[in-house]
Amino acid sequence: MKSLKVLFFIFSTVVINISCTSTTPIENEIVHREFQTFTESDGLPSNSVYALGSDANGSIWIGYGVGGGGVTKYNGSTWVTFTTDDGLAHNYVQAVTGDSHGNLWFCYGVNANGITRFDGSNWTTFTESDGLPSNSVYALGS
Repeated sequence: MKSLKVLFFIFSTVVINISCTSTTPIENEIVHREFQTFTESDGLPSNSVYALGSDANGSIWIGYGVGGGGVTKYNGSTWVTFTTDDGLAHNYVQAVTGDSHGNLWFCYGVNANGITRFDGSNWTTFTESDGLPSNSVYALGS
């Protein structure tokens, strides 16, 4: 356990040193950006955010936990929320990710609803009956 703590300390020191010595214009732009907080009063259906992802167009997709809310797409100026009425398998969204083909993928964790793919027009849900080993999917990657 002690060697793990030492390794973590060394890794942390290297990361901190690298991040503090960045000098490229892009890194400076990122370092000097201000953060903006969005809440229900800005258009979110819930303040219980569980997942963040982005699509090929740079829009941010926000998935909601406790209380549901589906997912919200934010393109920098407009909020659009999608729910089970639109094609999600559940309104509690555990994770969101995009793939190299421009699709977005959503999973629902403990709610055991499989995974859903959105191609920009159509919503398709995959479950055990489609070949998933389990309908309980907690994380996605691309």
